Amino acid sequence: MTHLKNILPWLSIRAKLIIAFAGLSVIPVALVGLHGVFSNAHMMKQIAFENLTHDVRTIREKTANFLTGVESDLRLLQNASFVQRFVRAFEGSAELRKERAVEHLASELLAFARTKQIYYQIRIIDHAGDELLRIECLNLSDSLPSFHSTPA
Repeated sequence: MTHLKNILPWLSIRAKLIIAFAGLSVIPVALVGLHGVFSNAHMMKQIAFENLTHDVRTIREKTANFLTGVESDLRLLQNASFVQRFVRAFEGSAELRKERAVEHLASELLAFARTKQIYYQIRIIDHAGDELLRIECLNLSDSLPSFHSTPA
């Protein structure tokens, strides 16, 4: 009993008991609250990680599909008859024949670019690294790509 008199001596025993019971009732609420905060933070991290993993997987699949489509388009262009004619025309030395081949290739590549509508730039480069032909779409919403021929 002497201990209670030393703690806040100006309060009555009833006030001290009320403070003690209020303090004892706050402890479980605080512990449960802290547990809830930490478990929710852990759960939010886990959900964010799962969502990020899902988004990365989706982007990876879309990228793989896109690259497969590009690879398929490259094989199609590589084996296309108009590309083969263009390559044969450049094996010869006649400049007029080369100009016609470039014009024909440009018209075919323009048609290809209009059909696909995903390539904003197609360039043809010779063995020396010089640009022979460029098809580009300056605006992504632009449905008509432009053609630029660089003199050889």
